[in-house]
Amino acid sequence: MASIAKFDTWQDSNSKPLYGARAWVNFNGTGVVAIRASSGVSSITDLGTGQYAVNFSSALPDASYCGQTNCGHPGGGGTALYSTVDVTGVNQTTASRMAVFVLSNTNAQVDGANVFASVFR
Repeated sequence: MASIAKFDTWQDSNSKPLYGARAWVNFNGTGVVAIRASSGVSSITDLGTGQYAVNFSSALPDASYCGQTNCGHPGGGGTALYSTVDVTGVNQTTASRMAVFVLSNTNAQVDGANVFASVFR
């Protein structure tokens, strides 16, 4: 039987470690939340307007991970959106809570039509 390479032991040409995403997801955050594509994510929980929990398929080894989120505008207009990970301030090994906000003159929080999240550890 061939041996399986462990990704956490891979290195670049300068002997620096390489890290792969432990989990990632592309989902629709408007209306009924729906995952378009993912890996390492079991489900998305809608926590209210512009807030979601990304639930991992397998628990991470600890809560010292780096999460990144991004989103597309929910409905034209050119208003910039930004997102943040772990709005509760406490990383969990089984889920990451995130929020999506619209930057406009009203600063209203909105659902994202195209929401993307990734977690590295």
